[in-house]
Amino acid sequence: MSPRPCCALPLSFTLAATAAALGTPGSLMQMARGIPGSAMQLAQSNSSVDLSRTIEELAARLPEGPTREMLSRLKVCASCSEFRRVGEKLDGGYLICMDGLERGKIRAAYSMGIEHHDVFSHDIYDLLKVPVHQFDCTVQGPAMNCEDCHFNKVCINGMNGNGGHPTGPNMNMQQILEFTGQADAPEDSLIMKMDIEGSEWDVYADGQSGLEKFKQLVFEFHWLAQERRHETYAAALRHIESAGFKVAHIHGNNNRYFYEIDGYVVPRVLEVTFVKNNPSLEKCVTEQHLHLLDHDNNHKAYPLPLARLPAGPE
Repeated sequence: MSPRPCCALPLSFTLAATAAALGTPGSLMQMARGIPGSAMQLAQSNSSVDLSRTIEELAARLPEGPTREMLSRLKVCASCSEFRRVGEKLDGGYLICMDGLERGKIRAAYSMGIEHHDVFSHDIYDLLKVPVHQFDCTVQGPAMNCEDCHFNKVCINGMNGNGGHPTGPNMNMQQILEFTGQADAPEDSLIMKMDIEGSEWDVYADGQSGLEKFKQLVFEFHWLAQERRHETYAAALRHIESAGFKVAHIHGNNNRYFYEIDGYVVPRVLEVTFVKNNPSLEKCVTEQHLHLLDHDNNHKAYPLPLARLPAGPE
């Protein structure tokens, strides 16, 4: 969620200018042969479907191991009939799936990591009229209040204490549910947004106790380029998936550079919407559509380096 200097150029302008300079109108990636069409659009559109296809194609190319597992678990495989944007217009805004979120079905919402802006809490209260529990031990108070918002100067850690803030205080998810009066909440009756600057991986690699009570999770996953940590990342996603969640939407955060691996580029920071008990797509991604509700996180982000995507076989 870090701001970027004012002098940086938007991604779309940078791509267009670089393409023109290279004499390759339309797409930088057309310089190579056999590049998948979906991957060619990745940097320009940053759409959920294009990112998911690129991730899927990359995962298929990689050898067995944590990087391949991590990427394969980020593919869009669940359907959603209606998305709604909640939170800030730029950074701090997320797409949630309205399927199954009718009033009366959700008992409470959680905003984990609020820093100095949290329009999410206000919007989700307006939308669902349920208590919103805000957790962040790094700030002194809520960034935004609502009629039924409740701030707690507490961070989250994993079942065994991993992933917590070094100075705390910290609670695991089961403790948080008890503290907020939701220990007896039925399955699929809660919703959560989590943006905790990288700690999410250690928290959920530590287990997934309490996730069965949630209908939907919205994460901002950080630092995908740290390959030494991909085993932890894969374990976290495995635990989330084992709780019944599937990916319905992904969006790259353009506050950070893209991550290049094996000729593909994927975002270093990725926003992911997980849903539970939504119908699965017949084939991952094939029935997804572009989402006009997605916005750039930073209109003045640093220009990205020239994308290099793999060519097809000779």
